[in-house]
Amino acid sequence: MVDLDLDVKFIKGIGSKTLGYLNDASIFTIKDLIYSLPKRYNVYEIKDINSFLDSDVGTIKARVCSNIIVRKIRKSIDNVIFYASVNNIKVKIIAFGMGYLRYTLKMGDDILIYGSYKKLKKEFVAREIFTKELPSLVSPVYGIKNVSDNMISKYISTIINDVVLSDDIPSSFLNKYRLLDINQYLYKAHFPASSADVIEVTRRKKYEMYLKYLLQLESLRYFVSSNKKIPKIIDKSVILDFASKLPYELTGSQKKAINDIVLDSKKDIVMNRLIQGDVGSGKTVVATAANSSLKYQSVLMAPTEILAQQHFNNITHLLKDYSLNIQLLSSSTPISKRDEIINKLEMGIIDVLISTHSVLYHKIRYKNLGLLIVDEQHRFGVNARQDLLNQFPHTDAIYLSATPIPRTLGLTKFADMDISSMTDRPLNRKRVNTYVSSMLDLDLVFNDIKERIKRTEQVFCVCSKIDDDESFDLKYVKSLLEDNIENIRVGVMHGALNSEQKKTIMLDFLNKKYDALVCTTVIEVGIDIKAATGIYIFDAQKFGMSTLHQLRGRVGRNDLDSVCYLITNKPQLERLNFLASTDDCFLIAEFDLNERGPGEILGEAQSGFSALDIKADFNIYRCAKEDAAMCFSLYLDGKLESVGLIKLIEKMVSKKAKLN
Repeated sequence: MVDLDLDVKFIKGIGSKTLGYLNDASIFTIKDLIYSLPKRYNVYEIKDINSFLDSDVGTIKARVCSNIIVRKIRKSIDNVIFYASVNNIKVKIIAFGMGYLRYTLKMGDDILIYGSYKKLKKEFVAREIFTKELPSLVSPVYGIKNVSDNMISKYISTIINDVVLSDDIPSSFLNKYRLLDINQYLYKAHFPASSADVIEVTRRKKYEMYLKYLLQLESLRYFVSSNKKIPKIIDKSVILDFASKLPYELTGSQKKAINDIVLDSKKDIVMNRLIQGDVGSGKTVVATAANSSLKYQSVLMAPTEILAQQHFNNITHLLKDYSLNIQLLSSSTPISKRDEIINKLEMGIIDVLISTHSVLYHKIRYKNLGLLIVDEQHRFGVNARQDLLNQFPHTDAIYLSATPIPRTLGLTKFADMDISSMTDRPLNRKRVNTYVSSMLDLDLVFNDIKERIKRTEQVFCVCSKIDDDESFDLKYVKSLLEDNIENIRVGVMHGALNSEQKKTIMLDFLNKKYDALVCTTVIEVGIDIKAATGIYIFDAQKFGMSTLHQLRGRVGRNDLDSVCYLITNKPQLERLNFLASTDDCFLIAEFDLNERGPGEILGEAQSGFSALDIKADFNIYRCAKEDAAMCFSLYLDGKLESVGLIKLIEKMVSKKAKLN
């Protein structure tokens, strides 16, 4: 039996160079290698081309029936185009980056092509082309940089038969659902003989992922529900006074969310509440109302320094009548000022602190911290939320999110939290008129921008890439604006700039030194530019609906008519037209969920949960949820036998001890 903790360098064939590549992929031991499962599988079972739906992926048998045409797209990358006969149908074959085929293919050759079929155009976009027999019916794709999939398979084949593992999943669950045991699972994951093996591997993988994820939620729920605090005394008359001084009437959703916070504050269990609502629905006002009557210190964390500054300005204005000491702490705060703020927090002189997430690293001993507010909570996963609870013991927590979570996901992903949904539009909030525009109609865009600049308004032009020969990148869009709009002043901002550069550019834009800001999605989160009334998103088809809706929220933050142009080479795309038809963030989230699953809605930090297909996997999820509750109950009774699951629970629950 092989030692799983043995360094991978001892596997035959792994030299120092390959070892470095494996280490870069966090593969250090034999166990790491065995558990580095394929990211996907190429299934080469040959299909009849007539059975393909549009954009289906599969393998076809074809005969080359034209000369090979080569087109250069980059210095070292050539595309190949040729025609092939497939079941007597003439199909255009496009092979990106396969310039070498000019030397190996000729008219009359019989080949096998794996790729996707654009049925209406009769175009097949090749991912792989085989001139001989297929290597196997199913090929695992690991995606490890600089190490081929074949080499990974070769290394694993030398050790897999000597690996014997104990299973984390109880045998009763394996038998109940007819799942592969751990050793069968790992072997078939790396060496599937057919698509049926891939299905078995996927079932086991999803069940285990959901079981362990939901077990973490069970642990976190237990952790939160047993985290006691002294109930807070809330003076509702102060909140009513705060509301009466606002220049507008609170919406019904805002009033309900404030009431939810008041009720949570009075409980002896720590508040763990998600407040979700659209851009401009008034989440910050709700959080500020909670601060107005609070007799404790509070901290609001924002994801960027610019947004933290914006919160500081808004909250300082909203609470100007309440004799509260409000301070801003950011990376640009001078060291002497930072030390003074930290000292005053520890003395209890500062009531409200606005900061970025960097405040977590200062190890501040607050005098009487009572409330933690986290803006843009979707950047936090389950483990990060527990770390926050651990770092701020017995502290009520409110999480704000402008990325709405559909009800189905709210019942699953945030089972450990209470949710307040703000569905009302503020009375002074205008709808942003949204249009889907073809890339062939750019004159419409330029004319609209001209008119807005004449009225001293400002605009955003969003690109998907900083530098890309095949898309509307920043440099190209900037040149288009300057060539088509006389005397336009254009600023450029993107994520590759450092925080100080981004802050300077955004402040210059805020102070109207630029008419247009050409940028990437770096502006997606929370920036409030009142004079911005137009946003023009180039290559809109490359963005997810959630991102597009967030970007649209950068304009319309005033009483002026605002527009959003979704500029695309696919103007008939259903999701873009749906987005143009509604600004209801919850309807958009449900549409996005049904179309693509929850990957982007939840973000990458959500503990692997992005693989959930709400339609296909919900039965697996439901069973795993019942089993997770049972496992946690057995753990509390000391009867859980799975060592792996016990370790997983204890990793979560052990942190509770640090709170007491």
